[in-house]
Amino acid sequence: HTYTTTTIVYGPDFQFTLHTSDGRSYRAQGYDALGTRSSDKSGQQAIVDQYTVGKTYPCWYNPANPTQAVLTRQFNWFVFFIPGLFFLIGGIFVIVGFVLTRKRL
Repeated sequence: HTYTTTTIVYGPDFQFTLHTSDGRSYRAQGYDALGTRSSDKSGQQAIVDQYTVGKTYPCWYNPANPTQAVLTRQFNWFVFFIPGLFFLIGGIFVIVGFVLTRKRL
């Protein structure tokens, strides 16, 4: 038998109009640069609840492509935890291997 587990992930998905300093308007979509998602529905809903339709909010955008915009520059360092852990453990193995090889010579 094959069993499949489905994990539902949530993330804020805002669609907004960006007005640049030169008076142009662009349609943009998103929230943060990494498109962070989580299985924590209430946490993601809390992000959405911070915004009100029709109000004006600051955003950050790519001047070369203003449709690439984010509403926050906050960064979730946790996304690097697991890869960082593997990198650290791998580095330890490389150093230990190097030291053991030098002792044999």
